[in-house]
Amino acid sequence: MEIIKKKPIILFPILLIVLYVLIYVVPGLSGALQSTYTVEYGTLSTYDDATGYIIRDESVYVAVSSGTQNRYIEDGKLVRKGTKILEVIEPVLPEADAQTGEGGGTGAQTNGAQQAQQPAAVQQTQQPANAAQAQQPAGGTQAQQPAAGADAQSSAEQAEQETGNDKYKNILQLLGDDVKTSKKYKTKSEGVVTYAVDGYENSLVPEKRYEMNEETFKGINNGDVVLIDDGETVKGDPVFKIADRANWYIICFVPEEHAERYEQDARVSVVMDGLKTISGILEDCTLMDGKARLIIRSSYYYEDFARVRISEVKVITSEEMGLIIENESITEKDGQKGVYVRQTNGEYEFKPIQIIASDDTKSVITGSVYRDAEGNSISTVKSYDEVLRKGN
Repeated sequence: MEIIKKKPIILFPILLIVLYVLIYVVPGLSGALQSTYTVEYGTLSTYDDATGYIIRDESVYVAVSSGTQNRYIEDGKLVRKGTKILEVIEPVLPEADAQTGEGGGTGAQTNGAQQAQQPAAVQQTQQPANAAQAQQPAGGTQAQQPAAGADAQSSAEQAEQETGNDKYKNILQLLGDDVKTSKKYKTKSEGVVTYAVDGYENSLVPEKRYEMNEETFKGINNGDVVLIDDGETVKGDPVFKIADRANWYIICFVPEEHAERYEQDARVSVVMDGLKTISGILEDCTLMDGKARLIIRSSYYYEDFARVRISEVKVITSEEMGLIIENESITEKDGQKGVYVRQTNGEYEFKPIQIIASDDTKSVITGSVYRDAEGNSISTVKSYDEVLRKGN
């Protein structure tokens, strides 16, 4: 009975050993469970994700008088120089106020002329009344004071209105005197019209782009953008902005080790906020503070071009088609880069490859056959080949 009871205790560690051999040792020897994947054709994009800061040549126009706006041009429209963007209709004074100065004087002159034409007897008859008016107590004069008080109140209200809208206060302080005016609200240059301002129109300008670094944009965000109210406006408040579309810029910062991807004057594609793709020229790539600063010049238009200051961008430097393989599959044999391809007998054969482009994780290679530097045809990986995931 003791021998029977001890058998389960002896069998348990034996079972563990057998399971270990089946799971780990046997697959390693036979290659049965080697990690592989099937190679297929595709497109490989080499890109960097970054925050892009929009630099434009732009002008803010302010109201030359208070009144009600009547806009003629929609936001985002490209307009020519001299285009009338809007008008400001000044308020019409009440008729009684309009006649206060000139109307009273005219009336006095008319009465004087009529008196001059009246007979002397009639004039004498009216003299006592005039004399009585001259002798009226001070209370009669005081009865007219409320009108003067109303005029003072009206002047105070007008002065208060002329102080402008508080929502533009910080923006106008940033812009200082660097604003434009037009009596007829016509543009002085060609560009895209927008009814949004942020106060950086005179500081984040193309002329200063080479002086800019990450510190330049610290604290700047799209929350700084203020939409200009339609309807009532006050003299000195912004009414519209014109942004030059001919040459505008995106400045962004990417990892320093990716600088080799960027060639000066090369064309790049930029996806703006994951929506619109625009084309640009890489004007500059400069290493600074552990990053690579990119300056991209463009003349392409997209909907929010003149409105936003910051956009999340994807800067694409290349898009190549071919067979897509994992970088960890690439190994080297006799100085030649290649991968191991599974054969029908289960063995793995080294196949040389020709790399077209790479990013951090994948590469695109020539399929089936390529020619080496000497012009020899080299058999390589084919579509749907099974490639060993880890080459080393």
